[in-house]
Parts: sequence; structure tokens; C-alpha cells
Amino acid sequence: MHHRLVEAGTTAHLHLVPGTAGTALTGREEEIRDLVTGGATNAEIAAVLGVSPRTVAGHLSHILAKLGVRRRTELSGEPALRS
Repeated sequence: MHHRLVEAGTTAHLHLVPGTAGTALTGREEEIRDLVTGGATNAEIAAVLGVSPRTVAGHLSHILAKLGVRRRTELSGEPALRS
């Protein structure tokens, strides 16, 4: 199932959409995964990468779906699939 992350203020909700579990992470998704597992917030990641926090949230949604997890806290220890 593909999880779509929707942010509402400081709350994020995941919506299940069929599709991408097991798909390889892109290079950018790997960067974001590494920053998330290092404890960075979406705003901090956005500042580092020069993108908006909403863009980071979109990438994070794809990462979670591809790795088959529901929360960013579940990312540590996940083996990376690379395209």
C-alpha cells in the first residue's frame, strides 16, 4: 500500500493508496531518510536541501510507503532499496 502523508498544521495523517511497497528509494529519498533517521524535522531537512517542508513531506510519504512503514520513527534499521 502507498501511504500519502497529509499535513494539517502540526499533525500528519497517512492515507493508504495501493501501489509502491517494495519499490526502490531514489537518491533524494535516501538523503531524506538519512536526515530523518538522524532526528531532523521536515523544516530542518527542507532548509538543508533547499526545498519546502511540504516537498519533504511528499518525499517522506513515498519513503514510508516504499519501506512499508507508517511512522518516521520506524525508519531506523530499515534496509534501503536503491534504484
